[in-house]
Amino acid sequence: MARRKREQVRNRQPGGVLRSQPVALETPTPVRWWKKPITWVITVCLAMVGAVITTYGTDMAKAFLGERAAPEAVAERAAQPSPLIVVDQSRVVDVARSFVLPQSPSDSALQDWDRSRSDMPTQRWLNDQGAVDVETSYWQITFQGTRTEVVEIVNIRPVLEDGRCAPAIAGVLVENATSGATDKIPLTVAIDRPNPRLLINDGSGDAGKPFFDLKKISLPRKEKNVVVVSATTSGPYCRWRLAIEYLADGHRGEMMVSAPGNRPYTVTGTVSSDKYSDVFIANLWQCGEPRKRLSGPDYLKLQKGDRSVCG
Repeated sequence: MARRKREQVRNRQPGGVLRSQPVALETPTPVRWWKKPITWVITVCLAMVGAVITTYGTDMAKAFLGERAAPEAVAERAAQPSPLIVVDQSRVVDVARSFVLPQSPSDSALQDWDRSRSDMPTQRWLNDQGAVDVETSYWQITFQGTRTEVVEIVNIRPVLEDGRCAPAIAGVLVENATSGATDKIPLTVAIDRPNPRLLINDGSGDAGKPFFDLKKISLPRKEKNVVVVSATTSGPYCRWRLAIEYLADGHRGEMMVSAPGNRPYTVTGTVSSDKYSDVFIANLWQCGEPRKRLSGPDYLKLQKGDRSVCG
């Protein structure tokens, strides 16, 4: 107590006023960075962003691989990205009426078609010459699934080039002696009509109805299914490709199918017989020379009964 009184005396200013002494403040302990509020805010934001990215990535994986992406399914899809492939397609020639060649075949091309031994040129020859079917085009297309799970074709939709048909074309006519009706054409489409659709053409009670309104085509792994389509025109020249809509890998997909050489399928109506530059007539005319070549005007005379053009 005596010591405190002496200190107060020493600290008094003249007049009895105590002098103030600076008081040492206690330094606060720094807050660790992980305990700061801003750190918690950033952590929460990063967690939310991570959750969104994870969810998006999972959704994308499911969309690409399907809900059940077993290791073998992943390997399967890596080996063959498309769940549906075309393994073969060919023009059905034996029921075709005639073909138009846009231009006259060269001498070497004619040598490749041995008219003395074959009534009709081969499909390859017709394809090389850009042959266009007359009035009706018949194509046989073989599809195959590449997945362990079933691939389903749910629609086949013709897609016109340029969105419309054009006037019938002339050129060189290759006449065919058709063998008549066939039971190989289950589907038919009037390609020159608005919104062309594949109709059933198998003689059943459903004939004339849209095929894919009633049915679908299922393809288990490595199983093949042959689709034969006849496309008709009432007059114009039409070019088209086929959009194949399918269900596979957990989603709906689409692929485009074209004629060999990535060309569109084609069909044309007829023109007046004398408008053709040349005509290779069918042997049924019995004009002496097999697959005799006539001019368009002479072909018209032959159709009218003038056999003098046979020579």
